[in-house]
Amino acid sequence: MDRKTLILITLALVASLASFAGATEHVVPAAEFNLDDYAGKVVVVDFWASWCPPCLKAMPFLSDMQAKYGEQGLVTIAVTVDQDPKAPGKMIATLQDDIIVVRDHEGLLARQYKISSIPAAFVIDREGNTVSTHVGFQDSEKKGREEELVKLLAVE
Repeated sequence: MDRKTLILITLALVASLASFAGATEHVVPAAEFNLDDYAGKVVVVDFWASWCPPCLKAMPFLSDMQAKYGEQGLVTIAVTVDQDPKAPGKMIATLQDDIIVVRDHEGLLARQYKISSIPAAFVIDREGNTVSTHVGFQDSEKKGREEELVKLLAVE
């Protein structure tokens, strides 16, 4: 194998590993999660699981919102409540790179937020106030949820 081919293969391998790492570099255990780390940002804390069909519909929407509004101060926290730590891996790999994924397989945050069904999303303003809670997910809600985020992001 010539040097040029070896360099191209190496670059392709590094690029593929970098894209995989990006999707999971913000995965933290629930015990290490601190909402105060995102003070001054508009935060969406979304509880989900890999086995939940409405959750799987909500995650691409949240990823789109993060891609669209992340630079304006949106932070999306995707809290997986899967008991099997390996179960959410496929979904995590599809998320926007700057979404923070919290693994809550023991239910620590779920109990703290009093989660009774999923998906459950909490929208928190820049002052740290929970301004709305959304339980479930329907495609018909996308426009209203996006408008809510735009309004919160516009206030600085």
